[in-house]
Amino acid sequence: MNLAEFTARVQDILEKHFPQQQFVAIPEEGVVECDSMRFGLANVMAELHNTSLSEKQFEERIVQHFGQAFAMAQDDVLVAPDWERAKPRLRLQLANLLIPEFSQTITFPFSHEVCSAVVIDAAHGYAYVNKQYAESWNQSTVDLIEIARENLGAAVKDTNVMQIPAPGGVSLIIVQETDGYAAARVLLPQFREFLIKNLAPFDGFVWVGVPNRDFLIAWPNSVSQDTHESIRQQLTVDAQSQHHPLCSVPLRVTRETIQPQE
Repeated sequence: MNLAEFTARVQDILEKHFPQQQFVAIPEEGVVECDSMRFGLANVMAELHNTSLSEKQFEERIVQHFGQAFAMAQDDVLVAPDWERAKPRLRLQLANLLIPEFSQTITFPFSHEVCSAVVIDAAHGYAYVNKQYAESWNQSTVDLIEIARENLGAAVKDTNVMQIPAPGGVSLIIVQETDGYAAARVLLPQFREFLIKNLAPFDGFVWVGVPNRDFLIAWPNSVSQDTHESIRQQLTVDAQSQHHPLCSVPLRVTRETIQPQE
């Protein structure tokens, strides 16, 4: 099933389960529009691509996904964000540059594939902070980024990490959280310091992979060349096949810097 076929199938499901709404599909773009909302379906398709769902289960997943999206659309902090209420919910996020909304949102460079962005966290996801919000809040981009970084650090301080052995007596660290910010943790200096301390305290840097939003892997420079190449190849595959894709290349990470190996 290609993206256009997937979009048509989703439209049929939405019209069946949300008859009070009017949906307009743009199959060639993989987009469904409803009122003033525009939903890109590429990530949803990627998320469901490798699953063995029955027709009923597939339909339930689509209904669940859009039910959450409609709930977010009713969250007045996202629709008309007031500064005092939005401020504690600001987070830093990593996102693919192909997302069309970025022309109007607060972003800053990260790599050729990915940008960092400021978002407002919500119960069922997050919304990108529009530039006009910053103006109405009388906040600079730099200030918003710093507040979002601090909030993210506080929100993920209890991160569950998996430290697993690799050939040659070294370890890898994997983060696979479901909070939507697994990869974004690399933006935090204290998290980068944690990785270096646990994997390569004498080197002062580690390699990090963030092929999609919900996965992060870190490894020391002391891994074998075969292991390094194997991880690098898997990053490329995952960035092309997983939902919410990010970097297809490793990042060389110190406490102060992040350098995509492009």
